[in-house]
Order: sequence, then structure tokens, then C-alpha cells
Amino acid sequence: MLLLMPLLAWAAGERTLGVTGTATGSSEKRVALVIGNSAYKTAPLANPVNDARAMAGKLRALGFEVHAYENLTQREMNRATTKFGESLASGSVGLLFYAGHGMQVKGRNFLIPIDAEIRTEASVRNEAVDAEQVMEQMDAAKTGLNIVILDACRNNPFERRFRGSSGGLASMDAPKGTLIAYATGPGKVASDGDGANGLYTSEILKVIEEPGLRIEDVFKRVRLNVARATNDEQLPWETSSLVGDFYFKPGQALPAAPSGAPSPATVEIEAMEEEMQVVSAAPVSRAMDGQGRQAALKVGDWVRVTGRIASLSRYRVALDKGVGYVPMSALEAPWFRKIGRLYKGVIGNNVRQPDAVVTRFDFMNGKLFGTYTIVEPGGKTDGTLEDFRALGPGKGSFKWKDPYGSGTLDVEFKGDLAAFSGTWKVKDMPDQGGNWSGARQ
Repeated sequence: MLLLMPLLAWAAGERTLGVTGTATGSSEKRVALVIGNSAYKTAPLANPVNDARAMAGKLRALGFEVHAYENLTQREMNRATTKFGESLASGSVGLLFYAGHGMQVKGRNFLIPIDAEIRTEASVRNEAVDAEQVMEQMDAAKTGLNIVILDACRNNPFERRFRGSSGGLASMDAPKGTLIAYATGPGKVASDGDGANGLYTSEILKVIEEPGLRIEDVFKRVRLNVARATNDEQLPWETSSLVGDFYFKPGQALPAAPSGAPSPATVEIEAMEEEMQVVSAAPVSRAMDGQGRQAALKVGDWVRVTGRIASLSRYRVALDKGVGYVPMSALEAPWFRKIGRLYKGVIGNNVRQPDAVVTRFDFMNGKLFGTYTIVEPGGKTDGTLEDFRALGPGKGSFKWKDPYGSGTLDVEFKGDLAAFSGTWKVKDMPDQGGNWSGARQ
């Protein structure tokens, strides 16, 4: 049942500095630990070493002091993480990149060395490296900002040997001043890839060298690219408690528009792609369909914003059969686009005490989706929220799914979207269900 779930252990780490980097330059010390494990005895991987080498080179070019390692045993991984922790300084930026096998057991994530001999659930702690212990070393250094990138959600044979493990990695709470990035969503798995680099890492390598992008925008763009490449089968995920801005490559993101009124073709500025909805009549100029005819939009159509015109009065939008420009006033993000990322609350039914629940939402390609973690004194299990349907202003319905079952969740948000309350039900069991609530963090 939905409530028979283990507990998420919420770390309450504190950090004194969260603002790192500026739009024009960076002076903070940057230190990175990069590990790629490929040479497993029973389940070798093709790309992690290549991923680690490429990432190490890119980070060095971006001003990081890089500690790079390949194919480490457990003892070597522990030594590498200890050395990394010792190299961090107060106020610096710490980055951990790991590519290789990883797994979760009872809500904790473990990075698997190449010499691991995992036969039982109890052997995992002795044979692997606890990801949260690595994060604790970073936190203890009082760094200004920590970044953890885990390309470790590959399907692997270790997790199939006992029942205590779910697929992929579990979601970890990000202490203040920390961003944790995963190759795919909690409990999901990602392929190793067919090219020289894994898909997730290759997209990161492309995006982090673009100047003037905040770290949140970097990973949003990576998520968009990976989702498109996999037809939404792989959806990267992040948990973040950042309190300032960080730029891998400081610089000017959008060049200043030229003066005068040149044609749109000469003043088009690249912008983050985002789905928006037509909310008023919007005739399209300079747009042609596949047959060379003038295209048009109608109220309710979804369009993908691909750029802005220098006057900031019109958007360039991608249509099904062409490209055009529409007034900004005609486009609007739907109400649920403004929902917060993280909500903490309770979930319960009429037969037991409520448990804590953490609900996370994200919006992409015109779709709202999310994950959740329900907690009780035994452990925790992650689940997903999909197939959202808007039922009116502030109201909607999801389909929830986790290892214990599936069903529906009807929610209603307050006017400012700061909190929601809802009712969940179990599929094919309408008499089974209860309440679900959350407040934005």
C-alpha cells in the first residue's frame, strides 16, 4: 500500500555561504573529484572512463583543480574521497562527478568500486562507498557551494540479487548550498549509451561551456536535451538547496541588441526553450507552414519559445510546420507552471497516523510531473507523479506510482500556490485512500 514506505533521512546541513561566481568573472577556489569506473568483473561498462576523462578536461578548462581517477577499488575510492575532502577550503566550490555502477539500498545510495563482491544486502555497506558519506566530507569543509553529479543510474546486476534494492538511485536531500544532479529520476535507470560518452554526460559537456548560464539553467537545458533524445524515457533530475548564483563559465548570456529596428532575422537572441500557451488571438507574422502558406495560431495552442526579438515585444516560436513571431502578450505560462519545486507535508488515511511526505514538482514541454517520498520510522520509498490533468485554476489530478501500487491524486493549490491539499486513491480499490498535503519550502 502507498503508506507502507520507508523513511527519507533528511540531512539538516548548514552552510554559511551560498553565492559563488558572478556574471563577469569568478575568483572562488574550485576543486573537483572525478571518478570513472568501467572495469567491473561481472558487468563492465563502456563509457564511464571516457566520461571521466572528458569531464576532467572540461572542468580544468573552467578553472577547477581536478583530482581525476579511473577504475578504483573500494580502498582507492575511500582514499580519493578523503584526499578530496582535505583539498577543499572554506568558501570554495566543491564538485563530485561519478560515472559507473551505483545502487540504492533502503533509501541510501552507494557508489560501486570495480572490486565489489556484492551477494547480499548486508554486503553492500562493506563493499561499496556510501554517497552521503562523500557529501558529508564536502559539507564538513564549509565550502561555499557543493555540486554532486551522479551518472550512476545504470541498470546493473548487483541490485537484482536481493529484494532490498529498488532500481536506479534514491533521491537525497541537498543540504543548504548544495545541488545534486542525477542522470535520471529517482528509482529510474539510464543506459550506458552507444557513443564515446554516455548521453547524460555528453549533454553536460556541451552545456557547461556556454557563458552566462546559471547552474540551474545548465541542468534544465541538459534535462531538456536528454528527454528529447530518449523520447522522454530518460529524464535527468536534480535536488537543490542553493541560495546564490553559480556559473560554470561566467560571461554575458544574452548579447546586447543592436539599436534601431533591424529585421527579426538579424536580432534573434538565443533563449532557453520553454513551452507556453496561447491565451489570446495571435496572428503570426513571418511564419510559413510546410506548403509555404501563412501559418496562424489559435487560443489554446501550445508553442515552444525558441528565441526573443530585440524589441522584447515578440517571441519567436516553433510551430508544427514552421517558425513564426507572436506578441508576448498573447503567450502565457499556465497556472501550474508557477508551482514551487519542493513541498513538505503529511499523508494519511483513516486507519493510521499520518506520515511525512516530500513532494517535488517539475515542468517541461508543457507538462507538470513530479516525484514523492513518504516517510515513516522504517525507511522510505520513492514514487512518481505523472499524467497531470488541469481541472481548473489551482486544481488538477495526477497518477501516482511506487513499488507498492498505483492510483490517483487529486490536488488543489491555494491561490498563491504556497500549499496544496489533496486526496489519493488506490487503483481498482476506491475505498482505499486518504489525504495528502504539502507546503512550499
